[in-house]
Amino acid sequence: MSRNTTQTRRATRRRAVQRSSVLTRLRDFVTHPQGRVPTALAIAAVATSSMFFVQVFMTQAQGFDVAEMERAAEELRDENDRLEARTGELRALSEIQKSADELGMKKGGAVSYLTVGDTGVALNR
Repeated sequence: MSRNTTQTRRATRRRAVQRSSVLTRLRDFVTHPQGRVPTALAIAAVATSSMFFVQVFMTQAQGFDVAEMERAAEELRDENDRLEARTGELRALSEIQKSADELGMKKGGAVSYLTVGDTGVALNR
């Protein structure tokens, strides 16, 4: 075997031993009675902070939605005010007469009503 191959194998074995010793220390820490409490606290802290950030982001997104709805409501109020003003203008008698003149309508003369005798058009039997 060459010298490089032997050195590579030794380095690989050392890394494997180091990895196993790190994993062994981690396992011992987690399974040791004193190590369980900090691990549980760390897990609880991560879970709590994750829920906090989720709530913050959801609240922020809802805030944007509320702001958008308020803006849309304000636009609708402005449009409603504009339409009410236009309705008032169109109901004015001068505007109605102007529209009637544009359509070619004429003022009616005196109205005469027909009187019908006792005989009706339709009989009730």
